Amino acid sequence: MGDLLIGVDLGTTNSEAAFINDKNEPEIIPAREGSFGGKNFPSVVAFRKDGKIIVGHAAKRSPFEKITGFKRHMGTTWKYRSRTLNREFTPQELSAFVLKKIVEDAEAYLRKKVTGAVITVPAYFNDNQRQATKDAARIAGIEVRRLLNEPTAAAIAYGLGKAKDEKIAVLDLGGGTFDVTIMQVSSGVFEVLATSGDTELGGIDFDVALMKYLRDKYGLEETPDMQRQVELAKMELSSVDVTYIGDIEVTREEFERVIEPVLKRLEDPIRQALKDAGLTPADVDKVVPVGGSTKVPAVIRKFESIFGSEKIVGGVDPMRAVAIGAAIEAAVLEGRWKGEAPILVDVTPLSLGVEVQGGLVSVLIPRNTPIPYSAKKLYTTVSDYQTAVRIKVVQGERRLASECIPLGEIVLDGIPPAPAGVPKIEVTFTIDENGILVVKAKDLGTGKEKQLTIEAPHRLSEDEIQRIIEESKKYEEEDRKLAEKVEVQSKVVQMKKALKDLMESETFKELDDETRSRFTAVVSKLDEVESKADLEAIEKELAELARKLYGAEDES
Repeated sequence: MGDLLIGVDLGTTNSEAAFINDKNEPEIIPAREGSFGGKNFPSVVAFRKDGKIIVGHAAKRSPFEKITGFKRHMGTTWKYRSRTLNREFTPQELSAFVLKKIVEDAEAYLRKKVTGAVITVPAYFNDNQRQATKDAARIAGIEVRRLLNEPTAAAIAYGLGKAKDEKIAVLDLGGGTFDVTIMQVSSGVFEVLATSGDTELGGIDFDVALMKYLRDKYGLEETPDMQRQVELAKMELSSVDVTYIGDIEVTREEFERVIEPVLKRLEDPIRQALKDAGLTPADVDKVVPVGGSTKVPAVIRKFESIFGSEKIVGGVDPMRAVAIGAAIEAAVLEGRWKGEAPILVDVTPLSLGVEVQGGLVSVLIPRNTPIPYSAKKLYTTVSDYQTAVRIKVVQGERRLASECIPLGEIVLDGIPPAPAGVPKIEVTFTIDENGILVVKAKDLGTGKEKQLTIEAPHRLSEDEIQRIIEESKKYEEEDRKLAEKVEVQSKVVQMKKALKDLMESETFKELDDETRSRFTAVVSKLDEVESKADLEAIEKELAELARKLYGAEDES
């Protein structure tokens, strides 16, 4: 038995795995019980009373306590408490059960040892969520050779060897997440121009909407069996006009009317990605639908309404494209890929920065920056004789650090005492091809340095992740006013300190009584400043007084 790398699409409701065979062709790895329920691996974990844990098709069909959809909680402090086993499980542990099942079935099918994998993640996964995915693989005993964004993997499956200088939009709607990636594909180079998405939007939401409709209209009880029937009805209505849930007839037209609010939510991430890429729908040459939920006809019609029906491409299996793209990248990393190797230029989905004085965010790496990437900035102390600095690392699009995702912090101590503004602290952000961030802080005076590799999980709720871009728009004016207030307060402190030093100088004592009184009045005004306009008026007054001061110096 030889060793092998495989590609894994770790999904919210279903997972897929693939490898590149000896003919240099992608091949889907089937679940061992595939003949009973399909080749994929349901992302379902069930707990038996005897303490055993079962995964996949067997778990999905079992009558035991079960859990799915845990991918939506990756990178958070959420935990699932099993009533049967009376213990808690993190999303990483639950995902590890699925990954271990995939590896075991792959080894049985391939008769080779699986030593590692290229694992795909939603393009809009933040640093915490990516780290959590790597942790899940480590728990399962798998080396992650690369984390690959799902739309990028799908683009590889679509475009390798045939796309010649095209701008494509990969629209990936899975069971639990929606990703939009705008990409330039040219001669084997896959350059991500922009990405956006919603990690709380997917096929699950179609099920929820239909279940609510049936409950409200017909009084149906939301049992596990009813949930399975609703999911089956959703899939059937992708190819037939009418289906039945028990004795209740449900038409495709009725279903599409029920899910219209969910479909509407697809629009904003698409328009955001286009805006960030500096493109319009007309600039896009091809649209690649990916993910099982794109089999719903109404989803494709929504995409067509934005881009035009002629741009929607076929020939790509939406269920398997991501796993196939990951398998191609795995073969490239192994040196087994025969032919043109894809060159990937990906981006970071959210801005990365540090908290500075007043609670504002100083951005080092803006969102949609191509990765890998490294950025440096110089910072300093804000208090006299400060011997330590606390560098708080955040991710998000809000101006205030408290409204962004906290990733971690570095405390750099041992700084020699000096007046405020004298020490020079160099902060370096380095983000690798997996989107994982390493932060370094260095006191240039002493050479002392500390490093932080961001680890998950952190204080993070799914709502916070999803609302990052939306909230940045909604609260844009509020953030601007708060940021302006903080900036004014900071400047007032600096001006008061400078004026205090001036008023204690010999030069000040030489001024006439009227000018000295005006200086004193300005200091009093600074205590009452609330707006930028007020501060600008005081600055003009100070400029006039400064001319008198310089005049006094000249005369002396």
